[in-house]
Amino acid sequence: MEIRGIQLTRYKTTCTEKLARKHVSVMLPERLDKEVRSLPNRTEWIREAITEKLERDKQKKDLST
Repeated sequence: MEIRGIQLTRYKTTCTEKLARKHVSVMLPERLDKEVRSLPNRTEWIREAITEKLERDKQKKDLST
C-alpha cells in the first residue's frame, strides 16, 4: 500500500491501534532534540511518552472532580 508515493511497510511499529493519517510534529529545544534523536526507536518512545502524559493528566482531572 502507498500513500503519496510512500510505502507504508517502510515504517514498522509495535502500535496495535489504528494510526491516524495526519502527523503531529513539534519543535523541541536543542537539548531535548539531541536526546530524543539519539533514542534507538524514537517514534515509539514519543508515542509512549505522549500516551503516558495524557493518561496522567486524565487521572489528575478525574481525581479533582
